[in-house]
Amino acid sequence: MTCLSQGLVLLLHDFDECSSDSRRRFLEYYRDMVDKTEHELKLIITSRKPDVLLTELTTWPKLNVEELPSKAITSIIKVIHESNQSSRITSMEDAVWKHLHGLRAHHANSTLQMILEIVRNYTGWPEVQSRASLTEASRLLRSVSPTETTRTFLHRLLKSHDRPDDIKWAMSWLLCSYRPLNVQEFAFVCNRRRPYEPSDEEDIGSQWVSVGLTSRLPTWLNSVLRVLVDTEKEPVEIRDDVRNLLEHDPGAEQYMWDEVRSTGHYALFEFCANYVTAKHTVKKLEVMFKNYNTLWQNNQQGKKPTAPLDCDNNDIVYYAIQALPYHMSKLSDSATALKRFCAHGGGGASTVWAKLYWAMSSLRTRNPPTSTQGVLGGLGLTPFAEVREGAIEVRAEYALMKIVQGRGREIWLLLDEEHFPLYILATSIQAGDEETARKAAANIISDPNWRTKAFSSMEKAIWAATWLGMSALVDDLLHAEMSPNLTSVPHEVADSIVRYPSLIYMATSHGHIDVVRSLMNHGAKIDIIGPGQEDNLLAAAFSGHLDLIRLFFSPDDSPTMLHRKSSGLFVAAERGHWRAVSLMIQLGADPNSSRGSPSDDYREWSPLAIACRNQWPKTMEALLQGGADPNILGPYGVDTPLWFCTVDEPNLQCVRCLVQFGADPNHENFSPPLLHELAKSAHKVNILVDICDLLLSGKGAFNINAAATDGETALMQACRTGKMPLVRWLLTKNANINAVNDSGQDAMKCAIWHGRLDIVAELLTHNPEGCKLVPAATDDPANTFGPFTYLTLATHSGRTEIVELLMANGLGVNQADGWKMSPVRYAIDRFKLVSDTRLFRQLIEKGAKLGDVEHGESLLHRAIDAPLDYLKVLLEFRRDIDIDVLDFSKATAFHYASSCSRMDHMQALIRAGANINIANGQGYTALHDAAYKNDLDVASLIVAQPEVKVNIVAPSYGTALHMACKRLNVEVIQSLIYHGADTNAIAFNYANGTPLMSTILSNEDVLRDRDSQKMDMVVRTLVSNKADIQQTLCGSAFTFDSAFQGACFNAGIATINFLLDGGASVQHCDSLGRLPLHFAAANGIENFLAVMLTYRGDMMATDKEGKTCLHWAAQFGNLQTVAFIVDRLHGADVDCKDSDGWTPLCWAARGSKPADFGNMRSEKPDFLNVIRTLLRHGASPETVCNLSDDEGTGTIQKTPLVLARLCGSGADITSALEPKVCVPGNETASSNRRYVLQRHICHACLVVM
Repeated sequence: MTCLSQGLVLLLHDFDECSSDSRRRFLEYYRDMVDKTEHELKLIITSRKPDVLLTELTTWPKLNVEELPSKAITSIIKVIHESNQSSRITSMEDAVWKHLHGLRAHHANSTLQMILEIVRNYTGWPEVQSRASLTEASRLLRSVSPTETTRTFLHRLLKSHDRPDDIKWAMSWLLCSYRPLNVQEFAFVCNRRRPYEPSDEEDIGSQWVSVGLTSRLPTWLNSVLRVLVDTEKEPVEIRDDVRNLLEHDPGAEQYMWDEVRSTGHYALFEFCANYVTAKHTVKKLEVMFKNYNTLWQNNQQGKKPTAPLDCDNNDIVYYAIQALPYHMSKLSDSATALKRFCAHGGGGASTVWAKLYWAMSSLRTRNPPTSTQGVLGGLGLTPFAEVREGAIEVRAEYALMKIVQGRGREIWLLLDEEHFPLYILATSIQAGDEETARKAAANIISDPNWRTKAFSSMEKAIWAATWLGMSALVDDLLHAEMSPNLTSVPHEVADSIVRYPSLIYMATSHGHIDVVRSLMNHGAKIDIIGPGQEDNLLAAAFSGHLDLIRLFFSPDDSPTMLHRKSSGLFVAAERGHWRAVSLMIQLGADPNSSRGSPSDDYREWSPLAIACRNQWPKTMEALLQGGADPNILGPYGVDTPLWFCTVDEPNLQCVRCLVQFGADPNHENFSPPLLHELAKSAHKVNILVDICDLLLSGKGAFNINAAATDGETALMQACRTGKMPLVRWLLTKNANINAVNDSGQDAMKCAIWHGRLDIVAELLTHNPEGCKLVPAATDDPANTFGPFTYLTLATHSGRTEIVELLMANGLGVNQADGWKMSPVRYAIDRFKLVSDTRLFRQLIEKGAKLGDVEHGESLLHRAIDAPLDYLKVLLEFRRDIDIDVLDFSKATAFHYASSCSRMDHMQALIRAGANINIANGQGYTALHDAAYKNDLDVASLIVAQPEVKVNIVAPSYGTALHMACKRLNVEVIQSLIYHGADTNAIAFNYANGTPLMSTILSNEDVLRDRDSQKMDMVVRTLVSNKADIQQTLCGSAFTFDSAFQGACFNAGIATINFLLDGGASVQHCDSLGRLPLHFAAANGIENFLAVMLTYRGDMMATDKEGKTCLHWAAQFGNLQTVAFIVDRLHGADVDCKDSDGWTPLCWAARGSKPADFGNMRSEKPDFLNVIRTLLRHGASPETVCNLSDDEGTGTIQKTPLVLARLCGSGADITSALEPKVCVPGNETASSNRRYVLQRHICHACLVVM
């Protein structure tokens, strides 16, 4: 770690295992690093032995130590002082407290307090109010003599226990363990035999259950442990208040714990040795190592590091592996213990242990060990003489372990084999033992053929030595003619090639100046540029290494060097290396010319801007003192550095620094203005106010009324976002409260619209009169707020409390705004925002006018859209409203409520006296509308009222029954008839004059197959309720003069037969001479045959226009009907002409769209085959018919072919009508004309024109 990053947290686990010298050098290194940069660093340090480092770390002057507070001890002495004798529950308890008072005369409070703590933890009294706990506490306290000390009392308590050996076994783990055990580990060892006697059948894994300590141990042991440890904490450690008692006192008598210390390490060594060599453990360890070794080998092949085997503390085996050498080292006869351990299982078990010990070590040899002696020898536990006589592999491992342990100088008597030094060199470099590495390198270089044998290893060594800053080793290798200009990293560390293009760049990045000088002294090139255009100066600036910056900084002002200086200054500023920034400016770097791009951005930044963004106040000060422009433009040429420490991420130190050096808060490049963006931001408002104070304290004036391009000011933004402290600050600085933005908002409207009640109140105190002004209407679509008054805006936005506040300040409740809208109108429109009617009621109670019609609607009409409560409130003021007031469509509120099916609203209006029979502007009532829409609920409600008039005739629609029949709304029809609807009512201005005819000539969306039965049912219902089948109508408004004629044209055969059975005449002709047979022919074959069955006249009878049933069938394209008729005619009748000379062929040639005939037809139109049938039966294609000319004053004659072309009947039809042999002739201009069908129907011939 050669440079810091912001927010860096380092965890140094078991820091006490490092030597005091290495700890000192490490902490001093980081002290120097922190001193030259603004990065914050936090160290989390743990120690294997609790609190052992506190004193050392506290004495280090630059380190702030945060110590976790120790657990407070409840004072029992206080209980003694405050005890109330009358509250004791038994005489025994009274005696105990009396004895305690007596002891206070002979013991210091601290001594008595400690004795009481021991008793309380041992017995549970006085917290545990039981006879057993009180009896035991009484016994112990009565045994305290006036000369008793805390140590003697604790010793006597422990010795008096009937299981002292088990207590000593537990205390061995507390006093002599390599590290504190966790709850599971401690419970496991306390429940095992001592010393551990392995059982081959034991299942270790079944022992590990995550439970509390006391639940896993015998009750008697828990009592003792509560005295010594806090059973609720983990790991299991001796209490702080007891720890001092257990320290060895050379001048005092021997206590139990002193005896434990003398024998504890041997007992624990025996446990660990027996445990790791047990058969079931060995099998387990072999599997563990096999899995780890596979991972290690795969990572070796992939050139990746492998972390040590994780000790998860869920199995005592991990402790046994790591702690065995420690306990062995504490034995007086470690050699004998070593031989016994290595002899287990013929040496195989101890070898497995050695491999696992290697796997769990952070510093370790290159390859796993093959023997136990080498590992233990390297740890100083095997006599040197034995190692020297051992196999070559044992000696190699011994040497490597010595190096790893920092004892490389002890290995040289073993280096008498040729291949030793290569291993020694790599391992000593890895362990940071430069002295040993130099000796190994010298040994290698002494071989004349070393370049052939070991050049690759030496190349790796110089890279590693450069990385670690081993300047002496680097110098030795360079003297051996290793190149100082290596530009590629060996493949084992290929991941570093991109970052370190050369040795000197790597040394520079890590701040190893001695290595850099050595490389330069041996000719290293300093101008090698990395793939990312990195040079040595940039590397030094990136890490803030001052000596190296001086070394590489050149006074040369060439464009290349100027660019390097600028890049270096930018990087130093970005990283917060303020000393490096100051130095580079002193050496000539221009603080205003540098440009660079941070890693998370592609835009060019100035050093000052990037320092502001990263919040480095010291770096900013160094830049500004060096001449940096405080108003230099930011990325994209917008904003200035001030923006980054105010709006982007507020920092008071940075703002203060910029303001002191003349930063302009009114700079033209702030768009929108700086204060505007501050008010809009989501930062804490108290920080924003502090920033504003700093900006105002600058040398120039601070324009607090500066507006954005849309007219928005900081005061508007502060009101909108609810920043009350900032609003007050702006108002005290005389901010313009009346400024208006492009959307018509001033500060008050911003506060109202966003519901800032407190801010509205504050603004009212500064501008009470401005609230009463009425703004004018505007056609500007952007000015959406301009026409609002404060009161109408508050009502429109549903801000009840603000409305109350404004009215309390005298705003008129009927004051209309620029849109001529009153507050009460907005109140009823805001029901979606305001669920209750409190605001609406308050406005009415304050005198709001209720009867006005605004924009074509009254309040009563608007209340229909709102919840019922609004209408109820309005109807409470019935005398102030016209219940039947009309809107722009001449409809009442009752009309509107019924059209929306608002049943509750309708009932409320009815109870208030609404006229349910009023017709709207189209002439129909609410009942008409419900009947047409098939709204049975609404219709039922209306007809149930005693004042209803069910037979009101709408001029163009008839009665409600007419409208229900037209839609075949069966249930509504039945309801209307039940309530007195006239089944024979005539609507003289309506084509379907009677309910019966409305049913038969119902809407275009009916379908014959689907709706014939329903139509028939309605007809039968009407007839059964006295509808007159034979009723005839006269007048031009009616298409048919009787229901039967209409049924022949537009009903099913069931309806036709029903009407015939009811007395309808098949011989009756209307005023135009049209027979039911003619209309049946127009419908299709089913209706035609049904009528023919009862018709007794001439089938080819004509109407007054000369049209026969063949004309009618051909006109509507009914092929089956045409075929039926022509099969029964003589040839001459096929070409019979009507009064205009039109034959059936002419009518068929004219054609028509299927939609023109409705959906109740019994045949689909097929004009092509009708024409073919007529021609086949002798119809002449040369006949001519008469048409009106363009002026309408004369006639012109056309053949069927020309007629088909004029009417656009289609190519198939024109082709069928064309002569088989073409006859040359002149085409007239009129032959190319086309008639366009309109939607006008001739009531005489039923033609769409």
